[in-house]
Amino acid sequence: MLSRTLVSAILSSAMAVSAAAQNPLWELRGTHADQRLGQGLRSFGDLDGDGKDEIAATYARGIRILRGSDGALVRTLDRAQGVLGDVDGDGVLDVWAAVRTPPEPSGLWTQTDVLSGADGSLLTRWPWSDTLGPLGVEFGAPIAFDDADGDGREDFLRVDWTLSPSSSIFSARLVSGRSGTVLRSHDDHSWVVPLNDVDGDGVAEYFLGQESSNPLSAAALISGSTGVTLASPAPPSLPTYAALATGDADGDGARDLAYVLHDSSTIVVSSVTGIVLHAFPELAGMSSDFQSVHGDLDGDGNDDLVLYDTAARDLVARSTSSGSVVQRYGVPSTSWLAGIGDLNSDARDDLIVGMPLSQDGRGRVLALTAAYSERVGTRYGFGDGTGAPCPCGAPGRAGEGCANSFGTGAMLSAWGSTSLAAANLSLAADGLTTDFNLLSDAILFSGAAASPAPPAIGNGLLAVRGPHRRLDRALFASWDAPSLPAWSSWLPGQTTYFQVWYRDDAALGSCGASSNTSNALAITFTP
Repeated sequence: MLSRTLVSAILSSAMAVSAAAQNPLWELRGTHADQRLGQGLRSFGDLDGDGKDEIAATYARGIRILRGSDGALVRTLDRAQGVLGDVDGDGVLDVWAAVRTPPEPSGLWTQTDVLSGADGSLLTRWPWSDTLGPLGVEFGAPIAFDDADGDGREDFLRVDWTLSPSSSIFSARLVSGRSGTVLRSHDDHSWVVPLNDVDGDGVAEYFLGQESSNPLSAAALISGSTGVTLASPAPPSLPTYAALATGDADGDGARDLAYVLHDSSTIVVSSVTGIVLHAFPELAGMSSDFQSVHGDLDGDGNDDLVLYDTAARDLVARSTSSGSVVQRYGVPSTSWLAGIGDLNSDARDDLIVGMPLSQDGRGRVLALTAAYSERVGTRYGFGDGTGAPCPCGAPGRAGEGCANSFGTGAMLSAWGSTSLAAANLSLAADGLTTDFNLLSDAILFSGAAASPAPPAIGNGLLAVRGPHRRLDRALFASWDAPSLPAWSSWLPGQTTYFQVWYRDDAALGSCGASSNTSNALAITFTP
């Protein structure tokens, strides 16, 4: 007979294995169309003392606080649009909401309400907004920071834009969480990135920079408590869109930076020296608090950085120690992300993914504990040189349509479920061009069969055989399939063939055409 202790140990071990194998750990879905749950994500601190951070998930009308361990709804903060620090000193992060005059949806943002993160009550109202005011100042969105002035309230950072007839200046500012007044200002800096406490004085530091094509200012690591410059790392030599805080990649005690470059790649650099530590071919992901998405996702003790692979159209996690890919996630390119720590006690940090456009815009939030993919369908009809030749002799990359004026092809993919009852299927194409001057949109169309020998259409290939059915058009080439009028006409067992046509205003080679197509996609529907 087994002892009670041994039985307990066996059961505990089995439960741990079960928890580790469950992926997603949990999933929460929006309740009605266009709710767009998950259109912003970030950590909200540990509210219930279980050692797991809760999640702030933005939706169309506010923020929902979700319990990290199981995704259960903790509270809803109506009107909230972003998270501040702990402004009222009650130990809970607080939130902000825009005040519009006249009221939403068409009114201008004229003031900002600070709301309690504990119960949503109004704490104070600050006279700042993103509307260009009489002084020519447009205020940036707040970024949570630390208590820099020692008044017991967490302060925040933002970047303001001052416009005058003779100049346009970006200024990074440290703002009081108690009063909303400016404590410190740094002109000619379009980035401000919160870091950790580097100098050991108990207050976090922050990093200043500016898009590298503007030489007005150098990069600087600034003391949060005093404002003095602690280090002046060399700014990147490559054209750069933004800098995001990541983990301590070089072990010097300071969080480092992920620079997003103009070519959609990422470099990880030391925030102290500016030395490039890693160069990755993918685009760094970002959470709604303007942080990179990172954590020890494979449990090896090293920090990993989540990036978007623009060639494979997947998310990847790369080790900031070795540079190798340690996880891959097949989720829509329109997903929002946040690192959250270890939710299921398997010694690996987890990833929160929001899909705000899924299920007729209801949205979904998932907690992923390991590699994961929701890709469905079979892609074919490539313009990458593996099949029919592109009419302009300009193939795209592997898995894409023919190359367009950007030098890449468009890739159509699908995610979710082929089940008609589940009503959870998203399609999206990226890598395409759009002529905004002519207000032309990407057009999703379908047919009942594949073209055995795809003929040319514009600068692309027509891989779907007629009769064709025009399904919908979208400016950013993303579709929630259950919201399409054609959804009710598709039947279990039926295979439907999809492709995207789009305008490519700059004709390639000698074709003289001004349009192109993506690859095609075959989906067989199930009950």
